[in-house]
Amino acid sequence: MTASEIDSSTQSAPDPAPLCVDEYPSRVSMHHTDAAGVVYIGHPVQWAQVGMENLFRAAGHPVEALGRADVHYPMVRQVINHHRKLRLGDALVVRTFVSHVGNRSFTTTTQVAGPDGAVHVTVELTGVAVGRDGSKPAAGTWLRDLRSGAARHGWTADQTKEDRL
Repeated sequence: MTASEIDSSTQSAPDPAPLCVDEYPSRVSMHHTDAAGVVYIGHPVQWAQVGMENLFRAAGHPVEALGRADVHYPMVRQVINHHRKLRLGDALVVRTFVSHVGNRSFTTTTQVAGPDGAVHVTVELTGVAVGRDGSKPAAGTWLRDLRSGAARHGWTADQTKEDRL
């Protein structure tokens, strides 16, 4: 192989997705929709949960292990914003990243987009660190690492709290 062939083969290879973002393809199926063939209002939460589980597992913190740990992270808030309709058969890309880490809480943002990149639905899931002994521990540093990595790659929530008011 010549240097130019090596050069062109490395240029055409796509960059792997960074560890700080989970991205997977999906398609709108019948069980996602209402009688009109439009995605049911609450279903995107399931896509967001799958993305969060994938992301945490890739970061070395599978959800099932977190559930048994001394500090666990129950979900306390969910926000679903539908920007465009999703219909039966639509191809999707589901992208999840940690968008905020507070003292004790974290928020993941999931963007459900079409193949053209247009975001159809945004889901935010917020969890809070709770100690099995009743303590109020700080959120794990691994969550901050995921947040920092996402920000370095340009993945941030589209709106601030002030924008949503």
